[in-house]
Amino acid sequence: MEFRGKQRRRPVLNITPLIDVLFLLLIFFLVSSTFVEQPNIKLDLPRAAHADVSKVESLAVSINETGQLYFRDRPVARRELPAILHEALGEQKDRSLVIKADRNVPHGAVVKVLDIAKGAGFRRIVLPTSPEETKGEKEDE
Repeated sequence: MEFRGKQRRRPVLNITPLIDVLFLLLIFFLVSSTFVEQPNIKLDLPRAAHADVSKVESLAVSINETGQLYFRDRPVARRELPAILHEALGEQKDRSLVIKADRNVPHGAVVKVLDIAKGAGFRRIVLPTSPEETKGEKEDE
């Protein structure tokens, strides 16, 4: 005599509710996220293939192609920069500064601003870059 065992049903996993929840979470994060606006100073940042992603701080010094300095989107003279940075240092908890320089700015001008920032008391100085172009794009060297 041969007994038939109960056939086991394979469990069916319905992933539709999971997909719905993921879409709702995606929409929530897109709506609730904040976007950081970059200043309206026209800069062509140097390109780097191996750059680290870093959080952009509120204190930034920009140097445009002509060598004009900007602090918080306002033009400043080089002789005024040490006093402005020293005053702004009191607002910073982590003593960090972002120096954004156009790729065509001479190296010496960037070093001078770095020296001024170090002299004002900043200990963490970030020099941002833009991602390197792919082979299909036009390269400026």
